[in-house]
Parts: sequence; C-alpha cells; structure tokens
Amino acid sequence: GLALPLRFAGSGPERHALERAGARVLGWLDRPALAAALAAASVLVLPSRWQEPFGLAGLEALRCGVPVAAWDSGGVREWHPGGDGLVPWGDLDGLAAALRKLAGRRARPAAGFEREALMVRLDEVYAAAAGAPPALR
Repeated sequence: GLALPLRFAGSGPERHALERAGARVLGWLDRPALAAALAAASVLVLPSRWQEPFGLAGLEALRCGVPVAAWDSGGVREWHPGGDGLVPWGDLDGLAAALRKLAGRRARPAAGFEREALMVRLDEVYAAAAGAPPALR
C-alpha cells in the first residue's frame, strides 16, 4: 500500500524474478555506494529467514537515520530500537504494517549503539588486546 520504489542491495538466485516483478536490484555495492543507497531509503526491510546472528545491515541503516522494519530473529533485538519496527519472526502482516508505519520517519540506533558509545567500546577492546599475553594477541 506504499508508493515507494522497491530496491534490493546485493544479488542472489531470486534477482531475475525480482526484476521481472518490478524491483530494482542494485547488485553488490561497495561501502560508499551502500551508504548512499541507505541514506536515500525511506525504510529498510529486514525479514531474516534464519536466526540472524546480528544483522549488521539494520544497524548500518539506523546509523544513516533510516528506520528498520524487521522480524525478531536471532540477534536483531540486540541493536533494534523496538517499537513499531520489530515484529515476531515470520509475521508477514506485522512486517507490512511496520513498513507502513515507519516509511519516511527518521530513526536512531538503540542505546549503546551510537557512534560515540561504539568507539569507546572499540577502544576498550583494543586496549585489552594490547595488554593480553603475546600468545592471545
């Protein structure tokens, strides 16, 4: 029910079927092109069909201010801000409703995943690794 273009970053066995259905498949994107695609997006849909270990694409979208409509799969809950955008795994109607609610809104990463907080955590990891015994480095 949204008048938004459907674009896919990446490629795979369904590429030609998606293109025939009217979707624009961007193919594999390098980091700058992916950031530009995310910045231009109204919403990211993340319907992971498997128990996503983390779902970095969603966190990258949030860092660009793009809300994420996602299934609650694996580690997605760790970074997703919740609310209208996180729906039970496999719930297609819920995902569609989340997409309609989030399209055009701006978003922020969940607490602890802001740039500054991540940089502090990364510095701590490097400091711990630098102080580790040589066999563990």
